[in-house]
Amino acid sequence: MGIYLYIKAVFSSMNRLASLLRFVRFRMTAYIASRALIGYLLFNGLGWDALIVFVSAFCSTVAIYGYNQLTDTLEDRANKRESPPTEGWRIVILFVFAGFATAWLLGGVAPYFWLLPLGVGMLYSKLRIKEIFPLKNIYIALGGGLVFLYGASPQMEFVPAMFVGYALMATVAFIVSLEADLRDITGDKKTGVKSIPVVAGKSTGELIAYLAISILAIVTTAMKLVLFYPLAVLEVPAAYHLGRGAHVKSQTYMIISVMMIPAVLIMLRTTGVM
Repeated sequence: MGIYLYIKAVFSSMNRLASLLRFVRFRMTAYIASRALIGYLLFNGLGWDALIVFVSAFCSTVAIYGYNQLTDTLEDRANKRESPPTEGWRIVILFVFAGFATAWLLGGVAPYFWLLPLGVGMLYSKLRIKEIFPLKNIYIALGGGLVFLYGASPQMEFVPAMFVGYALMATVAFIVSLEADLRDITGDKKTGVKSIPVVAGKSTGELIAYLAISILAIVTTAMKLVLFYPLAVLEVPAAYHLGRGAHVKSQTYMIISVMMIPAVLIMLRTTGVM
């Protein structure tokens, strides 16, 4: 009996941990934090501050997604997502404080730039932006680029190249959010979410996503933005799967392409190419 209870307790703890990890949404939070890391590595070089930028951006994203899940339970149920854990609000508060404390270590304007995407993300849920067409996807795109600017902010001096990076990251955020809307179109129709696929139709949503992917690839290649070539390369399978209606796979390729850019930047920095 003792062994049975021990095994039961272990499995219960594992299930609880798995639930917490799903609440954190590790894949999406790591992807979004990578945008901040790209901004830092492009304009600040290598150093321990790069880790601080990634961790603080990761914390803010966990808080944003956690708040979204806690306030959007109706949409999550319609899209068959797991209910948030009972510790949800404590997790959100913990990650807000941890993220801001970590960003504070950077000094200068960085902590204030850290607050920008956090505030924009919280307002998205609070103001029910998802019920306003076509603001929903545009808002996500503009807010998504702010994470990149936070990563670049320790530079203290803003240059035009930062806004090129902002535009690229905002476009990626738009595509990824649109692919998520294509995946969730059935549940979103039931709960009043005014996404592009819901209002304009699934085929129109797919066409807009395909055009955005194509434009991003063309601009990246035409401007010879070598550091962003992972976007151009992996957009090929992303567009392929989008055309086949495999929205999750297409979104995954877009996410991987962003997460590859910091690896390219670190490699170029360490070899002295940059």
